[in-house]
Amino acid sequence: MGSVCGLKEELPLETREIGIINKKRSRESVLESSLNIAVIGAGIGGLAAALCLEKKGFKITIFEKSDLTGELGAGIQLSPNPLKILFNLGIEHSLRYHAFMPEFISIRDWEKGRLIMETPLNPESQQSYGYPYLHIHRADLINVMLGSIREKSLISLRTMSEVVEVNEMASKCIVTLKTGSKQSFDLVIGADGINSQVAFNLNSEVKPKYSGNVAWRALVPRSNLSDDLIHENASLWLGPRKHFVHYKVRKGDLVNCIGISESYGWRKESWIERADIEEFKVEFNGWDPRLRKLIESVDQTTVYKWALYRRPMIKKWHTDRQVLLGDSCHAILPFLAQGAALAIEDAAVLANCLSEEQDIKNAFSSYQRLRERRVSWVQFMSNANAHSFHCSEQLAPLRNFLLKRFSGPALDRLYRYEAMSQGLTP
Repeated sequence: MGSVCGLKEELPLETREIGIINKKRSRESVLESSLNIAVIGAGIGGLAAALCLEKKGFKITIFEKSDLTGELGAGIQLSPNPLKILFNLGIEHSLRYHAFMPEFISIRDWEKGRLIMETPLNPESQQSYGYPYLHIHRADLINVMLGSIREKSLISLRTMSEVVEVNEMASKCIVTLKTGSKQSFDLVIGADGINSQVAFNLNSEVKPKYSGNVAWRALVPRSNLSDDLIHENASLWLGPRKHFVHYKVRKGDLVNCIGISESYGWRKESWIERADIEEFKVEFNGWDPRLRKLIESVDQTTVYKWALYRRPMIKKWHTDRQVLLGDSCHAILPFLAQGAALAIEDAAVLANCLSEEQDIKNAFSSYQRLRERRVSWVQFMSNANAHSFHCSEQLAPLRNFLLKRFSGPALDRLYRYEAMSQGLTP
């Protein structure tokens, strides 16, 4: 879980801008126009967008360059704010079945494992927000969403279909695939990640920037571990220029491990870059023996390494017929565990705006206006955590105090956000 460093919040609470332009018209005006929508990318954001739009009655075609097989990615933390949306899409039972429900997350000192604080997760999350806090394997989340999509007659999924060009015209967009085939749509949603082709169309000058951090990820079969309670729930370990987080996924059968350290010598951004387990061990040499034992227990075939990039928020998220969501317009570092959540929130708000507005461009403008402040605040808090988690030994006591003092209110604000009401006419 991404705890919060404790810096005072510098941005005001998101205004609930529910009254949208031209309130007197019928809510069905856009639905009756039978918009044909292309979604580029079948990651979490793209699939969420398709499901949210289908629920509003739109016809969607998803283009994905891969075959969507394999176990790409590892753990995803689903806090109450995205779960409100996913449960509303009818996939609650499947998510609960595949996920693990932790009781708390412990935050510990790197060297001796001294407990800094514990944050309760379940059942407190359900009691406070009406939704649990789940840990799930990314492949399981994607498969659950795909299972729902395959049941929807309004959604067409095209795998092994890489989009190489989107040409926008006055009345339509022409999507061109690598094979040379072309298809026209009323609008195009770019959910194609941090290296988004659609984002490049909107602003070729805004490119991802290296954050100065490298991440390792790996999985440990639960059967490889002793009954040490340190692995029974989630833990976040904080050290100078590094941190390590682990939590269970796949109903508790696997422990997902992520280690992040500051580095400027290796900058390859790829989810499929295999890593050397010995390098992973050396990176956390000298840390608490329990954590070292966890690293030594990883399945070597699951060890990957990638450089962490961030994308400065694009000034304009849309044209007249193209729009961005998720990492394509506001990729953040994984220091608050909200990257997937932001994409899911984007999907819900965009679907609301398209269902409410008569004009596509107005819908896009409303969507960006409603999301910018929320995204800016989450980015700010994530960046603050990046500095806090990796602070020096001298600053650690101050960091620990701020964590205890301010993380609770900030997380409460994070989890109470109501994306599904944003953009709807009362």
